[in-house]
Amino acid sequence: MRIRLFSLLLSLTFGAAAHAEPLIDLNEYDHKLGGPPTEVLVLGTAHLTGVEGADAPGRLDPLMDRLAAWKPDVITIEAMPGQSCDTMRAYPHIFADSEDRYCPDASAAREALGLSLSEAAVALDETLANLPQRPDAATRRHLGALFLANGDSWSALVQYLYLDPSERIAADGLSPALIEQLNERESSKNESGRIGARLA
Repeated sequence: MRIRLFSLLLSLTFGAAAHAEPLIDLNEYDHKLGGPPTEVLVLGTAHLTGVEGADAPGRLDPLMDRLAAWKPDVITIEAMPGQSCDTMRAYPHIFADSEDRYCPDASAAREALGLSLSEAAVALDETLANLPQRPDAATRRHLGALFLANGDSWSALVQYLYLDPSERIAADGLSPALIEQLNERESSKNESGRIGARLA
């Protein structure tokens, strides 16, 4: 099965690095593969929160159109997983305020669902394993709440964006406070949401 992986890196790329010759030519090994090679596209970008006008209507349309035409099967972003964030919070003398900068607060979602982090992780895995091909609105809302409880607010936003505006209601684990969180994520200039989540 062909896999096209789009990776969004939250960093600047420099012209010299972008045009550097590869140290190893992997083409000679392609014939040994059991199937077609995985195609990977890496988008290096400045943090859009620091770019004036990055959230202007239509500003990113040409980029989004080209990425959508490439049709990636998998989209990744640079973000801290919930388990890592909980570890950071357990050792504040080591990580100082890093968790506040890189980790969304998952406590409201865990409280709304009545789950601990480990329980939320198990529930998310089970839900994804049994996900129908075309999830209904209730499933999307519940999945969004589970992603929030796991500290993965950008994947939660993906589920939220699939919903019709009339379906973005407090139900199926999404509380009014969580709806507010998702609305804030949707309006954020952050490239993980503005590019990654919207493309997903």
